[in-house]
Amino acid sequence: MSSQDWDEELVKTYEDLYNDVYNLAVEKCETHSGTAVASTMIGIAMRLFRTALSDTEYMNMMEFIVNNAEEVKPYITSEYTSSSIH
Repeated sequence: MSSQDWDEELVKTYEDLYNDVYNLAVEKCETHSGTAVASTMIGIAMRLFRTALSDTEYMNMMEFIVNNAEEVKPYITSEYTSSSIH
């Protein structure tokens, strides 16, 4: 399925959710290290996946994440302020 096949309303919903969570992360980086915020968010994400997916789907998701780790691009550090020196 290409992105052209996606329902525009669904895409808008996901974009809005992404922006909401991103803004929350940026806000939390003002008072906590980026690493602390990220590790908390990934822990929550993994539990949500574990709850919503079957064992096989969960393991496939984790494998996909690991296998595509190099595809993830960092944010430009000026996009947020972090108390972390890393």
